[in-house]
Amino acid sequence: MKEGQALEGIPGLMTLRDGRCVYNPRPRIADMDTIPFPTYEEFDRTHYLGDALILEWSRGCIGSCTYCKGKEIAGDYRTRSARHIFDELKYHVEVNGYRNFTVCDPLINGAPEVLEELCDKIIASGYSIRFNGEGIPMPTMTSGLLQKMKAAGCWNCSGAWSVGRTWCSRK
Repeated sequence: MKEGQALEGIPGLMTLRDGRCVYNPRPRIADMDTIPFPTYEEFDRTHYLGDALILEWSRGCIGSCTYCKGKEIAGDYRTRSARHIFDELKYHVEVNGYRNFTVCDPLINGAPEVLEELCDKIIASGYSIRFNGEGIPMPTMTSGLLQKMKAAGCWNCSGAWSVGRTWCSRK
């Protein structure tokens, strides 16, 4: 991009027009497994505080909460496969030495079957890891799945659990 060139029309960029925010969406990536996960090879980890690595497992949301712009910006919910997510976890455990992870998605339980399969893979691997993220109340969040999440290392799944159906509605 050259200096002085108009910013409008660049996919994925928000600009101001007549005092209003205008979003120019970019094409959505449907198959999230086609996106390679970051290896952080080029980062000197000694320059960063904390021991948790931030991960992205999905994009978009299953909800239509009136207070949230997430779905407008990120679109409908798309998730990586449990295998792809586990491969990233395995890489960061074995290569980068991370054991703590924060999932930055609007919700980690948008596809409970993927979450359960991921938990099964983590448990089977024997990795002693910890992860946290946000979730929403759903009938598929059974006691069995919650116990499996804990066994896999989930120590906190907060967020819209207390919001209920007042603001957050599922399509």
